[in-house]
Amino acid sequence: MKQTINWPFEQTQLAVENPLAEEYARWCFSNFSPMAVEVLRETLWFFFIKKDSWLHPSIAQIFAYHIEQMQERINDAVRARALKAPLIESEFKNDAKVVGAVICELLDRGLLDGAHIFKTREIMAHRHTRTSLSASGY
Repeated sequence: MKQTINWPFEQTQLAVENPLAEEYARWCFSNFSPMAVEVLRETLWFFFIKKDSWLHPSIAQIFAYHIEQMQERINDAVRARALKAPLIESEFKNDAKVVGAVICELLDRGLLDGAHIFKTREIMAHRHTRTSLSASGY
């Protein structure tokens, strides 16, 4: 996947444009814990509305925080062949940021459905209000 913005994260083992990063991103996005989903629902909508895009390092870092917590679950999924990627042998902190950036890229392109992690009504109300104001000349 070609990155849309220049993500300010060190890309060593994983890079945004590495297909493995997308594998990890899709798996992590589908397997966030219920607590992570709740925290994401309570925080992401604010950053999305503020930036009017998923493409922002702060949003990727919020995802990365939860992805870091998943390192052992990711390795369990790799061992069980539920995730076709290599085991994560070292600290996952920088790679988690890259995976978070890939999630942002996928969400921004509509390749992931984020309905379970953000407050759809609030975002739609914001977009409707913004569109109405733009149409009225404000």
